[in-house]
Amino acid sequence: MQSPYVGVDLNRNYGYKWGYNNQGSSNRPGSETYRGPSRFSEPATQIIRDLMNTHKIRTCLDYHTYGRYKWCPRWVHNRFQ
Repeated sequence: MQSPYVGVDLNRNYGYKWGYNNQGSSNRPGSETYRGPSRFSEPATQIIRDLMNTHKIRTCLDYHTYGRYKWCPRWVHNRFQ
């Protein structure tokens, strides 16, 4: 049976701890959490990386609904709690 998942999970294609210990992502192309062949291998993540480096952006907030979690820096969480 062929996997229904095609392509790279862009959330797992960024450089920070890319492929670290194979936890949280997969090196298998048919996986739902496939991180890609290398960090920043996808044009979409390269654009975000270059934008952040060019404009010296230090923080961003990222919202995900799949796992029903909110991840943000501690100072943001404490300020708006």
